[in-house]
Parts: sequence; structure tokens; C-alpha cells
Amino acid sequence: MATPSGSCLVVGVALSAFAYTSARQTTSQMPAHANPAELRSALVFGVLYAIVLLAVAAARQNFGAKGLYVVAALSD
Repeated sequence: MATPSGSCLVVGVALSAFAYTSARQTTSQMPAHANPAELRSALVFGVLYAIVLLAVAAARQNFGAKGLYVVAALSD
């Protein structure tokens, strides 16, 4: 158990170090933030949330618990 976990740890640390050093070398500008409390953003979020809830209910009714995994994967 220690060998696979250790190798995953080494690979993860190496990838993290590479990503950190490459990100430090590039200079990028932060995008301008929009107001998250705008009505349009709230309505879009509400519609998407309602669609996911309806998909979950339909999947549960038609396919049982296995259908929930499909909806979860698609809504991510």
C-alpha cells in the first residue's frame, strides 16, 4: 500500500511543482469582475438549477439510482 501511495505522492508533488514554477514565470492580467448580484446572472443560475433539478427527478423516476450518476456527470 505504501509503494503505490508513495509513487502517487511523488508524481503529484512533481506536477504541482512544475505547474507552480511555470505559472510564476508568466505574467497575466486578472479579468475584470462583473457584479455577481446582477439580475441576469441570478436568472441564468436559477434556470440552470431548475434544469438540473428536473433532470435529477426524471432520472430517478425512469432509471433509479444509476440515472443519478449520469445526471451528476452531465451537470458537472
